[in-house]
Amino acid sequence: HFKTQLDDRPIGMRFAFWSGNHGPDNNTIPIGKATDHDAAVHNQSIGRSLQTVWWRAWWRMSPVRPGRSARRWLAPASTLAAGVLVTAGVSIMARSLVQTIESQRFEQQSAAIERAILDRMADYQQVLRGAQGLLASGLTVSRATFRRYVAALQLREHYPGIQGVGYAVMLKPEQLLSYQASIRAQGFPEFRVHPPGEREVYSAIEFLEPFDWRNRRAFGYDMYSQVVRREAMQRAIDTGAAALSGRVVLVQETEQDTQAGFLMYLPVFQGGVDPGDSDSRRERIAGFAYSPFRAADLMHGIVGRDPPVDFTLYDGAQPDAAQRLFRSADDTWDVGGYHAVRLIDIAGRTWRLELQSSAQFRTAVERWVIHWVAVIGGLLSLLLARVVDTQANARYRAQRLADVMTRDLRRSEQEKSALNNELARSNEDLEQFAHVASHDLQTPLRTVASYTQLLLRRLGDNADTEVQEFGAFIISGVHRMQALIQDLLEFSRLDGQPLEREQVNLLQLAQQAIGDLEAEIDDAGVTVRIDDLPVVMGDAGQLGRVLLNLISNAIKYRAGPSPSVHVTAQRQREHWIIEVRDNGIGVPSSEASRLFKMFARLHDQSRYPGTGMGLAICKRIITEHGGEIWIEPNAGGGSRFRFSLPA
Repeated sequence: HFKTQLDDRPIGMRFAFWSGNHGPDNNTIPIGKATDHDAAVHNQSIGRSLQTVWWRAWWRMSPVRPGRSARRWLAPASTLAAGVLVTAGVSIMARSLVQTIESQRFEQQSAAIERAILDRMADYQQVLRGAQGLLASGLTVSRATFRRYVAALQLREHYPGIQGVGYAVMLKPEQLLSYQASIRAQGFPEFRVHPPGEREVYSAIEFLEPFDWRNRRAFGYDMYSQVVRREAMQRAIDTGAAALSGRVVLVQETEQDTQAGFLMYLPVFQGGVDPGDSDSRRERIAGFAYSPFRAADLMHGIVGRDPPVDFTLYDGAQPDAAQRLFRSADDTWDVGGYHAVRLIDIAGRTWRLELQSSAQFRTAVERWVIHWVAVIGGLLSLLLARVVDTQANARYRAQRLADVMTRDLRRSEQEKSALNNELARSNEDLEQFAHVASHDLQTPLRTVASYTQLLLRRLGDNADTEVQEFGAFIISGVHRMQALIQDLLEFSRLDGQPLEREQVNLLQLAQQAIGDLEAEIDDAGVTVRIDDLPVVMGDAGQLGRVLLNLISNAIKYRAGPSPSVHVTAQRQREHWIIEVRDNGIGVPSSEASRLFKMFARLHDQSRYPGTGMGLAICKRIITEHGGEIWIEPNAGGGSRFRFSLPA
């Protein structure tokens, strides 16, 4: 072929070909040689040729390079440009989808933190109401009685973050000396109301449990003498309700690990009855049931030390650094991430809750999916352009070969036959190459479709119309890339279905689930009983999935020689309570609520295989239907999975 290309050119050089890629040496064998030129010219040119051989090989891979005719590079260049545009579009859609998913998750986690704070502070108000009731009962409450009452509450176990529960008595100046004498007579000879000084009204912390070393520092402290505490105490008197103070440093604090704090007060009136108006309340105030809080300990008790979203809590509606109560992290704020501000009203006080996504907020899939789409799309575009370029070059070479064959036909019929055979072999090789290239392109394109489906599956039933549309755009982009390579790739398309409410017979769904699990039931020897179940409004497919998952779990986590599953229903006011009861291995009470979180598992994968998503999906389905799902221990062993549905 090289000889053919040079037939019409004047040859005035010496050249040779060697096997290998490093030039001639003692071990190389010359393949062909030509003469008629000075050897010196040959020696000067061979070095330059060897230096550029690899660059030339790489340059030939480019579908667009100087020296090629427009018709030869137009098709691969157009293919490459189209692939890049499609990849850019798919990347933009993927970014929008990821941002939508992240935004929804951030809002959910932010709302969960706000709700956890509100619920915990409401619990603390109930604790104080109990102490208020004890103190207002009319009975004599001794120090020992109050200590036993607070110990029974088990504050550290059930109410982490609270510093204690106490009682502060209100005193007039003429009562101060006699009051101090009475406390000293109880075994506290050095007791005094502090800080010292003359005031129109005094208060004194009389009880504060647990009476540990930290709380002893506050024993006898006059909280009414300090302006921030006095404002909250006065507000509690005027309203007769719980009042939260502003930011303070508790008397219990030391020089080490000093934290911001605040207090909650409930008034206790003489006679145990609220007089009903502010003037009477001020006249008949006896004291306060109260609790001090260290803000950092409180927040760690509510959301843990590693919350899903970083947040800062301020006393007041403005982000005043001097009024900051707590900040979950000082150095992991994601400046370019998601941010939200919520104002919380607690016991007459406003807190500002600022939430910010951390640097670890994004999952690995969300961080890399856009890069994966861009890289895979770019590689596919290059590969597709290379396929088109190869076909164009093949056609070009075939055309050149046909021209040579036409000239050779004039010389002899024998050469014509040989060239025809060579052309046939070239065409056969080209067809085989196209077939192999088409097959090999399926794998990377499947990867693009698979990651798109993974993102939609992770979102699940929360996928709204916009998210479904973005997912459809990505899959549509893959279709467009599939059209460019002429049906060389195939993939499946996933579409989320909206919730369709209709009359659903739960008994039929349970029986269908038993039918689907017939093989597992027979293999495990499980006895399954189904009572009469009601007809409810809901999505048959989704509710069937819940029953199938719960019954399947009961079979999987069986125990003992006679495993059994019992499905029952009970009407409670406006809801039906559906129960799936088993006598299997059971669930510890401490782990019951955690099982409904995503990827939550109690057992090793090798013993009980699964993804940890089943109960999380069940909870989402039941929540979408307006119900709840929970776990209770079974008296005879095993578990009782119960969920409610509107009747």
